[in-house]
Amino acid sequence: FVVFMNNCELMPRKPDYIVRPKRPDDFERVMKKFPQKYDLVFIDGAHDYESVKEDIRVAEMYTAPGSVICGHDLTEFKGVADAALDYGFDAACGTVWWKVKK
Repeated sequence: FVVFMNNCELMPRKPDYIVRPKRPDDFERVMKKFPQKYDLVFIDGAHDYESVKEDIRVAEMYTAPGSVICGHDLTEFKGVADAALDYGFDAACGTVWWKVKK
């Protein structure tokens, strides 16, 4: 989490971009607190298939077409890989996968 926050500080972004890092056990409950459409959701939570599928389902609810849903640990955990494959991700680089929502 500390590394993520440090990376966010280094990331160039427009002034109107907001980064809301979350470390919840209940992703959907937290997203309901900020019911808006996000441009990007980065998933890096539990690594079992069912948890990743659920995180993708929630991310779909809170993103508009053209938004990016992505995640980490594609090549590190079978559950992540299987869920990302079932979702039909567009591309990957290293351990990060992503899909542009249609």
